[in-house]
This record gives sequence, structure tokens and C-alpha cells, in this order.
Amino acid sequence: MADWQSKPTGAEIATLMNRADDAEAVTLASAYVDVIWEMAKEYTRGEGFSIDGLQAKPSVVSAVKLAVIRVAANPTQVKRFQVGEYSETPTVFEGFTLAELAVLNAYRKRAL
Repeated sequence: MADWQSKPTGAEIATLMNRADDAEAVTLASAYVDVIWEMAKEYTRGEGFSIDGLQAKPSVVSAVKLAVIRVAANPTQVKRFQVGEYSETPTVFEGFTLAELAVLNAYRKRAL
């Protein structure tokens, strides 16, 4: 029997970000989960996902969670901001990271 996990919820992602009590973080994460989940499903051409697309292999779910956290942590995708002498360069989502791709590539269907 295959080991499957459900699509993560916005509340799960917010908890991983230590923002479980932040309604805005939960709402943003919920929206981003759907987008990143579909991106991962398309990237693997459905491999690693259940037939109905609502569950995936644990490693795929982990890759999705990490990508969603990156997007939710910087929802405006600002590359740099500065206030006085303080500046910050937050991470932006420019696709899956190498680690996430390593997981997704294990499931991806490739041309023969």
C-alpha cells in the first residue's frame, strides 16, 4: 500500500513558520499551498500524487511545504528593503530550490 499524505493546510504552514495565531499568515499560506501544490503536480506530471491529486508522497509534501514557506514569508516578493541604516534582503520565490527539485525529479516522468 502506498504511503500518502494530504495536501498541507494553511494552518500547518503557519505553524511551521511560528505564526499559527496570525490569521493573515494562515490565509496567505492557504492560497499559496494551492498554487505550489499544482506547480509540483504539473512538474512531476502527476507522478508522486494520488489519482485524485489530493494526496502525495511524503517527500513531495515536504518539498511543497518548504516552497510555500518561502513564498508566505515574503508575500510581496520584495528583493530588498531598507529603513535608515537597516536593510534586509529576504528570500524570493523564483521556482523550486535544488533540494526541492531533487525530490520532485525523483518522481518526474522524463522522455524516453
